[in-house]
Amino acid sequence: MRKRVFFYVKLLAVILSVNILLSLSAAAVYAAVEPSTSEPISTGVELNTYWSGGTKIYVVKVDLANPYVFLDTMVGIDGTFSQAQNVTEMAKRTGAVAGINGGFFQMKNHRSIGLVFHDGKMVASPAQRQDMPGFGITKDNRIVMDIFGFSGQVYAENGNSFPLFGVNKPDYLLPTGQSADLNSLNMYTPLWGARSRDDFNNLSGVVEVVVQQGEVIAVNQDKPGISIPQNGYVLEGHGLAAKFLLENLPVGSKVEVEYTVSPESANLRGAVGGNTLLVQNGQVASFTQEVSGKVARSAVGIMPDGKTLYLAAAEKSAVSAGMTQREMAQFLVSLGVERAVNLDGGGSTTLAARHLGDFNASLVNTPQAGWQRSVPEAIGVFSTAPKGNLAGLIVNGPDVVLGGTSGLYSVKGYDEYYNPFSVDPQDISWSAEPGGEIAAGLFKPLNGGHAKVVAAVNGIRGEKDVKVIGPEDLLALKVEPAVISVDPGSVVTLKFGVTAKSGEVFNLTAENVQVALTGEVGSVSGATFTAGQNPGVGELTVSFQGLTVVIPVTVKSPGTLLQVLPEKSTQYDPDENTIIEFPAGAVNVPLDIEVKSLDGTEIPGYKVLKVLDVSNPQGAAVSLAVPWRFQYNIDEVYGLAVQEQQVYEGFDGADVFIPVEKNSSNDAKAENYCVKVLYKAEGSNDWISQPSIVEKSLQERETVIARIKGLGQVAVVLDNLPAPSFSDIKGHWSQMMVEDMAAQGIINGYPNGTFRPEQPVTRAEFVSLLYRGLLWPKASKQPAFKDEIPGWAADAVASAVEREVVSGYPDGTFKSSKGISRAEMAVIINRFLNLPEVPKQNEQIFYDKDAFQAWYADHVNRVAAAGILKGDNGKFRPDDSATRAEIAAAVGRVLAYWLKN
Repeated sequence: MRKRVFFYVKLLAVILSVNILLSLSAAAVYAAVEPSTSEPISTGVELNTYWSGGTKIYVVKVDLANPYVFLDTMVGIDGTFSQAQNVTEMAKRTGAVAGINGGFFQMKNHRSIGLVFHDGKMVASPAQRQDMPGFGITKDNRIVMDIFGFSGQVYAENGNSFPLFGVNKPDYLLPTGQSADLNSLNMYTPLWGARSRDDFNNLSGVVEVVVQQGEVIAVNQDKPGISIPQNGYVLEGHGLAAKFLLENLPVGSKVEVEYTVSPESANLRGAVGGNTLLVQNGQVASFTQEVSGKVARSAVGIMPDGKTLYLAAAEKSAVSAGMTQREMAQFLVSLGVERAVNLDGGGSTTLAARHLGDFNASLVNTPQAGWQRSVPEAIGVFSTAPKGNLAGLIVNGPDVVLGGTSGLYSVKGYDEYYNPFSVDPQDISWSAEPGGEIAAGLFKPLNGGHAKVVAAVNGIRGEKDVKVIGPEDLLALKVEPAVISVDPGSVVTLKFGVTAKSGEVFNLTAENVQVALTGEVGSVSGATFTAGQNPGVGELTVSFQGLTVVIPVTVKSPGTLLQVLPEKSTQYDPDENTIIEFPAGAVNVPLDIEVKSLDGTEIPGYKVLKVLDVSNPQGAAVSLAVPWRFQYNIDEVYGLAVQEQQVYEGFDGADVFIPVEKNSSNDAKAENYCVKVLYKAEGSNDWISQPSIVEKSLQERETVIARIKGLGQVAVVLDNLPAPSFSDIKGHWSQMMVEDMAAQGIINGYPNGTFRPEQPVTRAEFVSLLYRGLLWPKASKQPAFKDEIPGWAADAVASAVEREVVSGYPDGTFKSSKGISRAEMAVIINRFLNLPEVPKQNEQIFYDKDAFQAWYADHVNRVAAAGILKGDNGKFRPDDSATRAEIAAAVGRVLAYWLKN
């Protein structure tokens, strides 16, 4: 038999039957809408902004008849599924002038469920469903929106064959609810990534056949994913397909593959999957699938002329309400769209565009989660327009400038094709109208009112209207902190701002204000006040444009006494960056506590940021019934910059790990540190890591929050030791959460360096994790279970029983070694956190919800609504045993909820 691999496409006629909605809303004629703003981003491409029913919708309008415009799919970081990437970075990497996220994908491995074509090549085959239409663009700029079909065959050298189910597909559900992996044969090429699949959701008997240059070189069964040859592929089969592979494709035999995609596959340049038609024949379509709720939405639509394409992204944010699926369809109909497909939405909705004069695309919409989600593929808009002559200038800078300060302006240029045009700053002539000083783009207004900043290059002029806030427009000067009360030697960073009569607030620098200090209380340099070594009182006077604020200053005697009462919480702020809070019930009788700052304390192996001594001045040991809360702002004062939250989409939701980046004027190389909170009990010499998280507040301050189980010393430190790592979780969805929990000493690995993420967890192990991570106190007595509790788990189980978060079985046993089910885990978590009740309409929808039992159903609803447990592929799987990876993620989210609430 000749060695051959067929990669050709037979055109098939696939007709999508559509039922036209007969309801009044569908039959209505939608009024045409006009954009509130419009901006050309390339010749034949423009970015428009619309408002509809309280929702902001960004729309990229593409003229497919323009000879310089074409569309293609952007894939991953390198044209494969090996690693997902956000849309903005994809657009920058590929040079796209605009891009929008593509179709639906599996969150746990970032692989597309629908078809993907890129650069004329099929990256992934369509899903074997008749309810998921896709979007395609042909090599001659024609649009295809239809159900894409797939069929294929694998031929063995002995003449036997077996149907090929898909190419580069993750597991997904068929319309029957059955896994697409069951009895299926799939092919994985280098476009899938470096290694084949190993996530078969407990399916056994999976066979892998490695093919290189048309010859079988290896056959494996029930083994982890293996390397995919660059000049070959891997065939993976289960059930009947596995039987075919084992019986017909021995090592050394020849194999051939052919497959067919329809329609238009031979002519497709790019394509992505969708989940339903939104618009057909200019009317709202009858949806084959519907994602409910007012959320962020993405869609692609074509006008009746077949030449005008719209890429639409509806925003869900603090200022935009989001859209239902039907509302998005109605909006597209109002634009005159003839046919449209729904793309992935929610946290995936992302639109990037190259603004006029910019050299790279940037994020346009505010993502629903506040950060850009990495996606496997996106639709890109590209321009081949040649470089032209300078045609226009854009002046960028502040819209409002405060008198007594300055505003810095810059210039971007563009040519007749709206390509970016580099402008030499030395060629720019600056002027300000009607008056003001401006040089090299730095504008210093002379009077309040309106001004115009003008830039000109070789007769091409750009201008920007600027509002100038003069002294007569000012209302109040604000200085933070409003009162300074600190220990000797303390350092306080001052913040300055001014409020205009219009309500606008402006930040000021130390250079903008005049500062005077009276009293022997310390010194001021720029925005930094340093307290003297002796107690005293004084005043800090700050002035700006005729406004003055006086700040009382007190340098205290070392140590502060506060009284903690049993019936209410007690909060104390030792300084502007620190908050300590004793919750109600922490003590049984009123207790005086002394709080002292221990500046200069050194802890070997750590960079120390803050140390407090929180103790009983009487010296007697004190037991607390409830851990107290410690909160400390870790940025600004110490010159630290905390990186943006890195959210890792995992098997059961989003896992968060936050590193800290140290900035040093003497070392341009950033060093990564892990923020930790340490506790040293009274009378002890050991520093113990405490449960903590780092979060960004509404005031954009990075804050570490921890719970401390007793009195003693507490320290905020930076640990530059490498985080614990395990050999078997690299690339696993739980990696970051596992390493974070291990760094805090809450979970451990095995002596051989493994973590075993898929290993089931027993009831005793789970309770012990909660006991350690949540600082539960020892119980007053041991429970009377009929079976034996292991010594290592005895205190944890006793504490959990006493807290009424766990109980035994009706026969009086605890069953320590029994694997804990996900339902049991949900019950225990909810009993501890006492999560709020979930209204019926807000309950998360699980495909297996009808099988939920009454004893855990409400608990599952509550933990799901709180984002602590979410499920997999739309199922909660209550009876499945929880794995070590799932437990690590769950305990991490429980910890975060507990620390913040």
